[in-house]
Amino acid sequence: MDIAPGTRLLFIGDSVTDCDRLRPVGEGTRAALGKGYVAAVNAAFLPLQLEPPIRIINMGVSGNTVRDLALRWDTDALAPGPDWLSVMIGINDVWRQFDGRDPSAAVMPGEFARTYEGLVTRSLPRLKRLVLMTPYYVQPSRTDPMRRRMDEYAAIVRD
Repeated sequence: MDIAPGTRLLFIGDSVTDCDRLRPVGEGTRAALGKGYVAAVNAAFLPLQLEPPIRIINMGVSGNTVRDLALRWDTDALAPGPDWLSVMIGINDVWRQFDGRDPSAAVMPGEFARTYEGLVTRSLPRLKRLVLMTPYYVQPSRTDPMRRRMDEYAAIVRD
């Protein structure tokens, strides 16, 4: 395994990451990490009984876009000093293009790509590993407009 004892893993993103995590910092217990994939990752490490244990931190915030992520990046992603950083963002950037509420809240593909790339570029020198998770929309029809747009954002993350 490439993760050494005592490694700090920080997960950041939107509601898919948040999943009812503890505030201000989701860390320490299963309940503090939320009810989603971050807690599942933590559970996968528990049987290893590493000393010191792997430290997992959940800094997801429901409703966030990449724009919101950029505003809190230094304090929430970099300041805790993670060895590994996992990023999962994009559903709200796309959803707000289709929800009919506030068009200015939508983050269009060009802005998403520039902002995302800027965060990645700034962070790489500080990290041992960076995990970029592609955003997704559960919709079987690839012709659905929101699904097509989400696939476009996933491609931006892969690039």
